[in-house]
Amino acid sequence: METKTRKANGQGHTYQVGKAYKTVIRFNGSVVTASGKTKSESQRRAKSKALAKVALIAGPQPSNNRITFSEYFNGWLEQTHRPLISFATFERYRSLADLHFLPEIGHLPISQISRSHIGSIFNSMTQQGLGSGTRRLARSVLSIAFREAIQMELIIESPLRGISVPITEKKKIKPLNSYEVQKLLRVSSGSLLEARLHIALIYGLRQGECLGLLWSDIDLIRGTLKIERQLRRVEGKLQFIPLKTESSNRVIHLTESTIQVLNLHKLLLEKQKDCAGEKWIENNLVFPNKFGKPRERKWDHQLWKNALDQAGIETRSLHNARHTAGTLMYANEVGIETIRRILGHSSVAMTSSTYVHSAEEPLRRAAEAMNMTLKY
Repeated sequence: METKTRKANGQGHTYQVGKAYKTVIRFNGSVVTASGKTKSESQRRAKSKALAKVALIAGPQPSNNRITFSEYFNGWLEQTHRPLISFATFERYRSLADLHFLPEIGHLPISQISRSHIGSIFNSMTQQGLGSGTRRLARSVLSIAFREAIQMELIIESPLRGISVPITEKKKIKPLNSYEVQKLLRVSSGSLLEARLHIALIYGLRQGECLGLLWSDIDLIRGTLKIERQLRRVEGKLQFIPLKTESSNRVIHLTESTIQVLNLHKLLLEKQKDCAGEKWIENNLVFPNKFGKPRERKWDHQLWKNALDQAGIETRSLHNARHTAGTLMYANEVGIETIRRILGHSSVAMTSSTYVHSAEEPLRRAAEAMNMTLKY
């Protein structure tokens, strides 16, 4: 019996068959399959078959190989690599290519791309103020693409060989403190924004997770909230898509105050629905736009900025609300494993390194404990 273990973007997936794995990729209306002892081996073999088809479609190349990087990269990303990655990852790769790779080297024959060409890409990204994390991701994408170009015998050696991306200082995260959180919730009290801020600041849901919430995900009697989808723009349209990892799918328990806020939010939505009249389109969304449709991320972020301005709090990104939730939980002695489960992280290490860095209260308590220990 086959058990599906992974499916990405509706185009490719890997099955476990006994002790082996089989990967299936849709390719230009046909299907490419391959098996292997491990998941990665079956995926690698399937990609190799797909690459062979790309080469077959392209036809025989002359010895000096004039296929451009743009022609190769677009075929590789769209047809070969896309089935094995999530849509969010594909979007990031597509954006990196369109903004940084293709303008610099897209017109060049892939066989003529040198280290200096690659270096100019990273220099340009640095001058644009992009951090080392983005540049390392760019290097990783190019590395995979050139490695598979070698397998197709389009190039002999990767032009990335010997090129590293220096680590630069990360932008400082600015979580809100407890006083600022209370102030922000006070200024939004009784409005449609109050529940949105509660969910972001207290439970740390990602923006797409918040905007993808349905009322059927919330049990106001038991006080639970189920997170199992996100709202993202896919190929120009707002769509519900699965969460990236299994750990992102979770059920969290709500505080009594949040339950009260959500009950009020329901009543306020009913009033908004009456005002919209025939323009209202029911989608069962917890945080819709003024006509019941999925809310645009940009507008949602603007509402956050408006609330900060009204509360007299320094402007920062909406994602800082998630950092705030993790930091405040840790400061109030919630265990790291519990915080990980609430935030939907795949590992405790990620939770610890990312969200509890600025929690000062535990450090103060530690100092007081040591002070008591050393008294004599």
